[in-house]
Amino acid sequence: MNQIRHGVLLLDDSGAVRFANEVAERILQQQDGLRLKARIGSLGTLSADDPVARAALEGALRSNLHTLATDARHFAHAIPVRRPSGLANYAVQVSYLPESNPYQSGLLVPRAVVFIKDGALVAQPEPAFLQRLYGLTQAEARAALALCDGGSLDAVAAQLNVRLNTLKTHLKNIYVKTSVDSRAALTKLMLSLSVA
Repeated sequence: MNQIRHGVLLLDDSGAVRFANEVAERILQQQDGLRLKARIGSLGTLSADDPVARAALEGALRSNLHTLATDARHFAHAIPVRRPSGLANYAVQVSYLPESNPYQSGLLVPRAVVFIKDGALVAQPEPAFLQRLYGLTQAEARAALALCDGGSLDAVAAQLNVRLNTLKTHLKNIYVKTSVDSRAALTKLMLSLSVA
């Protein structure tokens, strides 16, 4: 996970951070809007300085840790976290992980994954790059990037000025062409292609 250019945190079922990749460690050490609150037996719990972002983050964690898998929001939206330094906001996305997931390590069974995008450091891949790499159409490449920034399908369709059914068709084609099968996997793929 240290190859991903965004912060990645793995949380247990209580919300405690059990793993942080190198990018997440650097982000959290800066204490510029995001921080870990001390918690015995773990790295801590993720918190935001801004009260609005903190409430949104707590709600996303609750939704993804204490609900049925079918009710979890799976990157339904990105939570913007304002930084006191004035640098570009962080975008935090939280997703539920099923009991059997690829991030298990020994006794650690993470129940949620958190991606932290640092707008000051990382830019998304260019749509033309995605078109060449995966054979996406221009509309599909734009949709892939917009879907990874969070938001409901309705909101992304409105942002792209397309009908919901058109966006769903794009998403289906994107899954086939990129060999992913979920929005979380698509987000992970796009994050891995981001440029510093």
